[in-house]
Formats: sequence, structure tokens, C-alpha cells
Amino acid sequence: MLEMSFGKEQKLKSERKEKIAFELRLDPRQASSVEEQVLEEEYSKLKAEHDCTEVEKCRLENEVLTLKGQICEAEKEIQRTLERGDGFSSISSPSSSFSMELLDPTFLGGFGMED
Repeated sequence: MLEMSFGKEQKLKSERKEKIAFELRLDPRQASSVEEQVLEEEYSKLKAEHDCTEVEKCRLENEVLTLKGQICEAEKEIQRTLERGDGFSSISSPSSSFSMELLDPTFLGGFGMED
């Protein structure tokens, strides 16, 4: 009964606390003690949720930084490719340096393409 009352009102007024204590045949200090215990339990639950949220936030921030780094590297590679004058349309030309890079096994990362 006390826990239900605390769940509804969080902090009981003195009169309400005394009434509940009387109904349960408890000393008003015992009712206060139960109220404090319920509040401490609620605080512990909220703190644990907050801590988990903070950990997840840090993980997501690190992931964002990693992805930004990958985007930056990709943009640099695109810029280098454009500065060399290699366009994607030159892939079909066997004489272009871009298409020659595609045929290089080290560029392909060992996908079994040779010569």
C-alpha cells in the first residue's frame, strides 16, 4: 500500500503519511523510512539508465568520428582521382592510368585478377 502511494505521489505529505501509517499500524517514521527506500530504489534505476545512455552516447560519438574520417578519406581519394584527370568514363580505355590501376592486383586487393 505504501509503495503504491509513493508510486502515485512520489513525495507524500505529512498528513497522508500519518494516515497511511495509522492504517497499516506503523509508526510515521517507519512510513518515512519506506518512502526513502522507494525513492532510493527509483534513483538507482534512473541512475543505471542514465549511465547506460551515456555509454551508448559515447559509442555513437566515436562511430560518428570514424565515419567522418572515412568520408574525408573518400573525398580526398575522389579529389586525387579528379586532379589526375582520370574520369570514370575512362575505365573502358586500356591506355588510361585509371583503368591500368583497376587491373593491378594490389589495387584489387587480391580478388584473383592477374595480368
